Amino acid sequence: MHGNNMARRYWLLARPGILRILVILYEHGPMPIHRIPRYGIGVGTTYRSAREAAMLGLINLFYCGNSKCAKLTEQGLRVAEKIEELLKVLEELNLVEPLQPVLKTEGSKEVESFEEPV
Repeated sequence: MHGNNMARRYWLLARPGILRILVILYEHGPMPIHRIPRYGIGVGTTYRSAREAAMLGLINLFYCGNSKCAKLTEQGLRVAEKIEELLKVLEELNLVEPLQPVLKTEGSKEVESFEEPV
């Protein structure tokens, strides 16, 4: 392969913001872009990554009320499933922290559950 072809092959891997959005939408379901957890990434980067993911056909952008929202396309779902598999392997090797359950309160008691898709 020539250098330019190699650059194209690995381009998406150099865009962690896009991959992060895909996994978050996979784990939590469609949501407003401003609600996507940023984990230290600026809000402008999150919007740019969402726009790039939409241009690649990995997510659909739409308005929900006054907010711009994002949801996975079928292609995005396929990519996110593979990234999720990679995260599980990284968890097994203790290279990343496992997804933590979110404590929700129900009345006066706490209920442990994982976030459900919207």
